[in-house]
Amino acid sequence: MSPRQHSNSMECFLLKRPSRVCNGGINPTNDRDRMVNDPCSARIGSVLVRICPEIASPSAPPTIPEYLADHNLTQADGELWYDDGNLIILSEDVAFRVYRGLLSKRSSVFGDMFEFPPPKEGNEIVEGVPIVRTWDSSLDMGRFLRAILDSEFFLPPPAPTSISLLESILRLSTKYNVPHLRSRATAHLLTTYPTTLATWRQRDSTRTIPSVENTPFVVLNLAREFDLPWLIPSVAYCISSHDIGKTLEGAEWKEGGEARIPVSDRHRAERDPSSMGSAGKDNWVYLSYADIKMCIKGRNNILMRQNTMALALAKGFPGSAPAVPTGVVTPPQVAMPQVVNQAPLGGTPPIQNPVGLAGMPGMPPVQAPAPLPLPQQAQGFAPPAQALNLRKALMEILTRWGTAGFLDFFDEQYNAFAPNLCSYCVGRMKEWCKEKSEEMWDGLPGCFGFEGGEDVHGLQTTPWEELQRLRELSVSA
Repeated sequence: MSPRQHSNSMECFLLKRPSRVCNGGINPTNDRDRMVNDPCSARIGSVLVRICPEIASPSAPPTIPEYLADHNLTQADGELWYDDGNLIILSEDVAFRVYRGLLSKRSSVFGDMFEFPPPKEGNEIVEGVPIVRTWDSSLDMGRFLRAILDSEFFLPPPAPTSISLLESILRLSTKYNVPHLRSRATAHLLTTYPTTLATWRQRDSTRTIPSVENTPFVVLNLAREFDLPWLIPSVAYCISSHDIGKTLEGAEWKEGGEARIPVSDRHRAERDPSSMGSAGKDNWVYLSYADIKMCIKGRNNILMRQNTMALALAKGFPGSAPAVPTGVVTPPQVAMPQVVNQAPLGGTPPIQNPVGLAGMPGMPPVQAPAPLPLPQQAQGFAPPAQALNLRKALMEILTRWGTAGFLDFFDEQYNAFAPNLCSYCVGRMKEWCKEKSEEMWDGLPGCFGFEGGEDVHGLQTTPWEELQRLRELSVSA
């Protein structure tokens, strides 16, 4: 190539630079005007125009559809693409066109972002609409924006929701500081994993999250990621009611046929790197090593507590049947059905000598049921031999599980023992289980390593009170 040809090629290369965005250097339009006005440059300009005809008709700025096509972006559906929107948000390969003012009002992070003018090297502007790229998943961003723009999309309890939707809203409402959506998401979690025993007993009728197998493992990861410690005692108790293999090796998760647990990806990688991307493992959820350790220790504390309670119950109903008041006919002795792990329970009213047993951390010693006065109209009592068999059956139910279950023991096992108990014994059994369940609940945070603190007056608080304080601080933040 001759020096002149090389020079013409360089000029053509420089002048062919796009005219949409000029960052300094040669501006094709200005250079053309200078050539026309300068007689000395007119001839050179005419030659360059013939060589590079695009300088005579520079390309126009792209339209929004052209911009999306050039960058292989997909336009969001109609609910998240408003033709008069003044902001475009890019997440992965999806573009959302929304209203900047409304987003700024709901989110302090977006509000701060738009309060200051962007730097020269900042976000692109197409047709006067700024374009902001985020590094969130398009699914999370779509759900988040819909929850902001549509007040009916993510309602508070008692409206039902799902873990997958709740996770998306919780993640981005925390990241972009949208308090009302974060509070709404945590309220849904509390319907299933509460901080009081009263709400725990009502959760089957008030829960807004579907009862899907292995949900506690997912929620524990969410509680860790989004700093929700007040959920952990009840969640960890539920994990203790599952087979211990799930705690150690992971648990399979599918909600509505959709397998998506990104929150546990990092735990999966550290636990079983070979499982990443492998068939049948992408829908498994794993706990961190710290949470595995916490769950195993807490499970051990709970099981020791349950075994102690089983022994106290067995020793609380020994001896022969009490004297039956005059005129009351006792029912005939009934043959006890043989039910594996759920044998009927029965016995006589408790003896007066309580059995003092060592309790677990944070819990008082367990004592056998205290005696109550006999009812005016006794319904009859099981003979001593039958009462002994029933006491053994009760011990088996509590000790052979190997999983947590005492908080719901009376309700879940009622049909196994109530038909063979008199009304007096059923009432006494119910009262004792209620009392001991409250003691276990009060000590539940201590089983999993939580401690009390101090209130504003410097007074000691219980672990549950400290967790409640943290929850209130989170809501007011």
